[in-house]
Amino acid sequence: MWVLCGFNSISPEPAKIFSIAVLAAAKEKGLSTCIETSGYASGDVITRIAKYTDTFYYDYKATGDEEHSRLCGVPQTVILRNLSLLDELDANVTLRCPIVPGQNQTPEHIKGIANTAALHSSVKQIHLEPF
Repeated sequence: MWVLCGFNSISPEPAKIFSIAVLAAAKEKGLSTCIETSGYASGDVITRIAKYTDTFYYDYKATGDEEHSRLCGVPQTVILRNLSLLDELDANVTLRCPIVPGQNQTPEHIKGIANTAALHSSVKQIHLEPF
């Protein structure tokens, strides 16, 4: 049995605390846990969440700061830094990559996904998801 929490990284602090409490309670009951996240959060939050998370569904929407800012409104820097943090924490990550025709359906982005996965030991799977 699984508990899946959608983790909105820009949500108020009480929601983050609630998410951590739900994950901790699930682990205490012996349930497997999974977080779906953009990765755009503080390293402290990622570390606290990782303690109770078996699998991260980690969004990878665009390659490069400029393109990520254009499509998502924020640079990719924090997201990649947190992916490196998950490497250090020996996490289990599935990159979830929505492919949007006319936006990020490019050879450069597909190569970026592959390169990112190759550079991060925490990435165990890649899901290319049609949008």
